[in-house]
Amino acid sequence: MNYRRRIKKLLLPAITLVILSIWGIPALDAQQTNNPSSRLYRYLNQWEGAGYIRRLPPIQPYSPQLVTELLREVATSAPERERRIAEEFLRDFDTTVNLHFTPVHESRSELGSEYFGLTGLDMEGTAFFSDIVALSGNWGLHLIDKQKGAQIAQGSPGSREDIQTGMALPYWQYSPRDLVGDSSVFEVADREFQILQSITTDLSLGTPEIYFQAGQMRTAFGPFWENSGVIGRQAPHAVRYNLIWRNDFFNYYMMLLELTATDDEGLGRDPNKHMVFHGINFRVTENLELGMFESVIYGGRFEPVYLLPVGQLTYQQFLVGVGDNSLIGFTADYRLFDNIKLAGQIFIDDLGFSDMAEFDFDTKYKLAFQTGISWTPLSNIFREISFDYLLAAPYMYTHKPEDRSEPNYQNYTHDGYSLGAGLDPNSDRFSLRAALMPAYPIELDLAARLIRHGNASEDEGSLASIGDGSIFDDGYSSSGGATFNDSTEFLTQSVIEYIWQAGGDVSVARRLGPGEIEASFGYTFEYVANADLVAGKNEINNYLGIQAAYRF
Repeated sequence: MNYRRRIKKLLLPAITLVILSIWGIPALDAQQTNNPSSRLYRYLNQWEGAGYIRRLPPIQPYSPQLVTELLREVATSAPERERRIAEEFLRDFDTTVNLHFTPVHESRSELGSEYFGLTGLDMEGTAFFSDIVALSGNWGLHLIDKQKGAQIAQGSPGSREDIQTGMALPYWQYSPRDLVGDSSVFEVADREFQILQSITTDLSLGTPEIYFQAGQMRTAFGPFWENSGVIGRQAPHAVRYNLIWRNDFFNYYMMLLELTATDDEGLGRDPNKHMVFHGINFRVTENLELGMFESVIYGGRFEPVYLLPVGQLTYQQFLVGVGDNSLIGFTADYRLFDNIKLAGQIFIDDLGFSDMAEFDFDTKYKLAFQTGISWTPLSNIFREISFDYLLAAPYMYTHKPEDRSEPNYQNYTHDGYSLGAGLDPNSDRFSLRAALMPAYPIELDLAARLIRHGNASEDEGSLASIGDGSIFDDGYSSSGGATFNDSTEFLTQSVIEYIWQAGGDVSVARRLGPGEIEASFGYTFEYVANADLVAGKNEINNYLGIQAAYRF
């Protein structure tokens, strides 16, 4: 497909979107309670930021019971436009069983290079068997159109180049869908096609105050819902069991994720990898919430001791006497005014604490740090403006395996992808975002980012690991020593990759016949200096994307 044909293919849906935006028909919004990237959660996060609902539990997605209560809070207390949006979502919870079918098409293109297409049918639904038992899920069957060799399925992605080849996505952005790969590949001309499934499930037992979930879904950890340095919603879906207990004074959470292990090059797929995650947030004052959380990643066995509802995971790791990977973190959320919040979190793997106690900060620190501020006026134009900064220190998320010939059960990955930030270690990101609603229900999301990345192993000799600074580079030498024990070389390397991104998307949803039609159009400009850590290799990329769906 040549350049002009690609432009025409993307312009038609964009023109259709503009036409849709001027119709005078009431809009509806689709709901997916088990998808933290859905529009439903975007609104919940904004309503919490504006103070219309009380603090959200730190782990999304939520149970349908909790979602229903939160929507009712907004429908009874928020201004008219927000009440209207919440009431439209609530229509899907007024019946015992609701089921929707959605034909969908998605196209993405990096102009002059890659093209990716998805066409298929999604079936989603929620069933309330009683006040305390709910089942929700989504099943999709899709025809995938891609370049040869493109890694479109989650699983065994290998290097970053393999993850992104043929996906037509900007650097450090990942597929929003979980597609289960198989060998059903057929070729037409120079293109490859596959028919693949995507499935999410969620069985929830309990009330809005305390509930248990079991299902297969993605996970997002707040308060940085877009891309957290702890658990990011860009990570592949996983089988998840979690308990949430919330009240006016605290939010307690506990979660078990069943993960897929790979080797130290991100290849292979091995079961029996687990992550236990728990924590508690306290409401210290009306405006301040503080929290502490822990995780442990291990594999090759199942360890019941980590499932104690009240315990200290690092201590329990020493108790069982094995080299599992435990981390600890802290979070803070402070409301300056009704709709302005400051937030911060730190996720620590290892620190040279003795050195720091002596005010020597030229020491080791394997951690992820994130801080930001958000303003959520929900005005006639601006809904939310936010800025955040994320730092992933060298070798954060990595872990030396006990046996390099075996799967790495200890690193912070699932199916070859980082569970934390969508960045490699020794990186940071400045992100500015704005959500606008110039005319209900037309939405415009704008974003600008600067991402920096370096290879912390660049000047280290004889590394036993692959030494490329990726999520699989643990920083240990061939003699078994940790090259980061005495100091941390954060972005001090001779070659640093700089990525500037700016763009946005416009979306609209309108009632049409028995259902609703949704459409979106997006564009991202990207400039990359020293691309792939090659000095003097610069890139200019232009990404276009469209999506159209009819939900009935």
